Amino acid sequence: MKIKNSSQGFTLLELLVVVLIIGILAGIALPQYRRAKEKAEASELMTNVKALHEAQHRYYLTNGVFAKNFDFLDIDFGGFEKGGCEDFGTFGNKTDCISNEKNVLFTTGISISGLRKKGQYKFSGFYLRGTNSENLPGNKILCYEYKENKFCSKLLNCNLVYSNPDRVNTYYSCNF
Repeated sequence: MKIKNSSQGFTLLELLVVVLIIGILAGIALPQYRRAKEKAEASELMTNVKALHEAQHRYYLTNGVFAKNFDFLDIDFGGFEKGGCEDFGTFGNKTDCISNEKNVLFTTGISISGLRKKGQYKFSGFYLRGTNSENLPGNKILCYEYKENKFCSKLLNCNLVYSNPDRVNTYYSCNF
């Protein structure tokens, strides 16, 4: 009597090919996912800076001066708490700041900034100054890179506005 072996399976070579294909797909998709995540976080930071700018503008129209404290503004930044800005020292002569796990928002009473707090693009972000200075346009939100980390130029594809060799920041204009 002859016994038939009816169980069929995959050979080791077939399994290795499938694992190799999955590895290649993951190697392509993971960097794209990280880039998309960074862009989404940068857009969120830009949105917060725009909201801060609008709140400062409303405060200025009512009081004739810019608010030096977030408590005076008519906006609530959900997920942000007072403080957490110790890493940034006296950055931009800030008078008040709020932060969350990823970002920091500063106000000086005339300018506002949003910075990346952690990750690859730390110390880069968005900046708005109420008046023209340092060859930068006034009342326009600019993206700035810390040193050469390529936050604005490579990640967000922004256009160069101003670069000062004596300083570490380079300023860009972005179209969101």
